Amino acid sequence: MSNIGHPPNERPRVSRTLSYTEISTALTCFAQWDFQYGGRLAGGFTLKPREKAPRLSAGSAWGAGVAAWHQASGVNLFAKWEAYAEMHSSMARDAQRMLEKGCALDYEQVVSEYERLAGILEHHTATVEPLTGLTMLEAELDVPIPSRGGKRGSSRYRFHCYLDGHVEQGGHPWIVEFKLRDNLTPLTLIERQPQYRWYAVAYAITHGIKGPVGLILDETLNAAPQPARIVNAKRKGEGIDGKTVSHAVNQITTPDIYRAACAQYGVEPEQGTIDALACRQWHARHRLVFTPAELREAALELITAAKVIRDLDNGALHPVRNGKRANCQNCKYMGICPDPRNNFLVDSLFERTEPKRLRGPRPEGVR
Repeated sequence: MSNIGHPPNERPRVSRTLSYTEISTALTCFAQWDFQYGGRLAGGFTLKPREKAPRLSAGSAWGAGVAAWHQASGVNLFAKWEAYAEMHSSMARDAQRMLEKGCALDYEQVVSEYERLAGILEHHTATVEPLTGLTMLEAELDVPIPSRGGKRGSSRYRFHCYLDGHVEQGGHPWIVEFKLRDNLTPLTLIERQPQYRWYAVAYAITHGIKGPVGLILDETLNAAPQPARIVNAKRKGEGIDGKTVSHAVNQITTPDIYRAACAQYGVEPEQGTIDALACRQWHARHRLVFTPAELREAALELITAAKVIRDLDNGALHPVRNGKRANCQNCKYMGICPDPRNNFLVDSLFERTEPKRLRGPRPEGVR
């Protein structure tokens, strides 16, 4: 039976847990937040896309695998194989969840994605210095957001997050995050991103410290070095069977692979190509230290974010559409955003679900 026109009863939960994703969504576009968490625009319901696009989480698999390698390096001769096993287990869990939800699963795609990530891991372990003393892998933090007075925690709002790991260096704690990126992030942008500041606040509250708290952000390019590019030879007798090595500087490869291919095909490598390939950055490890003053300011940001979501939850703020290319082009609600009361269109594309403020406790272990 359709539940159109019969929104769930307002019975707010005693405790409201916020994540970085929810806060970021609200700060990006009130309407996008409302469709996913609030339920005001769509007649009292939040909306979950009906189309279940099968998708493996490369980021989760990478995080599990690379964290296992860092933790075991120096103490276990089979550190790399443990990393492969963790990565494989993460992808297997993803695949199992997809099957349980009725998603079609392309096993060749799963194998291909695993092999791609394994290639990235192989290059990573050969070129990156391991982080020694890594502990608390995939630690879950759930803390009360500081109250407005700052003397105690809020009884209403909590902040929830996962940390990839933790190390002690220089007498101070460092939280560790492993990220797989299509493009490595400039340090100037990382310094302004709120996510890691809020994670540091959650860590400080959990461990009862006032700071400083460090961050090690370990970013790896989401690509493994490829074989050198082979092209048709322009001169007779050059290379092998009419093929030779390209000297293009945009190849996704390394100087060593390029030199080896040149030796195989009997051509002289070009120094300009070698220099360009040597400049390609496959990995970056950034270190930031959040002082007690920065942690206090980050706590104020969390308090402000909780106020915004409180006012969106209770209807004091109307969900404003923040329409711009960067916000809309990948938004799953773009098609129904102008007219979310069009029941036929909404119900053909989405399942109606209960707003987050009314939902029961999150099942243990669900991220």
